[in-house]
Amino acid sequence: MSSIGRGFDRDSSSIYPLLSRTGGIRPQLLALFAGASLRPRMALRETKSPAVELGLLDMGVTDEALLDVMLEHPILVNRPFVVTPKGIKFCRPSETVFDLLDRLPPG
Repeated sequence: MSSIGRGFDRDSSSIYPLLSRTGGIRPQLLALFAGASLRPRMALRETKSPAVELGLLDMGVTDEALLDVMLEHPILVNRPFVVTPKGIKFCRPSETVFDLLDRLPPG
C-alpha cells in the first residue's frame, strides 16, 4: 500500500468516494488536491451546486475559504478522484481514468 493509500486507510488502487453525506475529511481532501495538482477552485463544482448562491464564483474567495465550504457542502467538490499506484487524478471526463489503470476493462 502506498503512503497515500495508507493515509486513506485503503489499498492504493481502490476507487472509492471520499466525501460522505456528513461532509469530508480536510487532510484527505487536501491530499487529493495536492496529489492531483489541483487547487480547491479547480475542483469546485460550479453547476448543479450552491456555488453561485454562496458567492463562491467570486475570484476573491480564497482557497482556504473554498475548502471550508466544500467540507460543509460536499456537492461543491467535483468528482471522482481516483487513487492508484500510478497517482491521483481528478477523472473528468471519466475516460481519463484509463491513464491510471494497468489494464483496461473489457469491452
